[in-house]
Amino acid sequence: MEKILKWIQSQGEGIYIVGMDIHVGFIINKDKNITLCHSNYYNPPRKVVNQNLMDKSPLADSKYRVIGKIFDDQMIGKWINKEFFPLTYDYFKNRQ
Repeated sequence: MEKILKWIQSQGEGIYIVGMDIHVGFIINKDKNITLCHSNYYNPPRKVVNQNLMDKSPLADSKYRVIGKIFDDQMIGKWINKEFFPLTYDYFKNRQ
């Protein structure tokens, strides 16, 4: 989780979509607060939560994570111009 936190901090403010083993959510980096917004299924009441990124969550417990920043200027420009989005990290090629 420390590695994820540092990477999100290095990428700047914004919204990131995150895919996990069996779950999806959004990481929100705003005003130096980094949170995970997702539908909580761990403990009742089951509801959508926006919790601190470092709290116990499906993200912390997942072995597989795919994270991408969405809605930044570069993404919108590529989308409008129908350009390719390059893959910057391939989990399956870089496993240890």
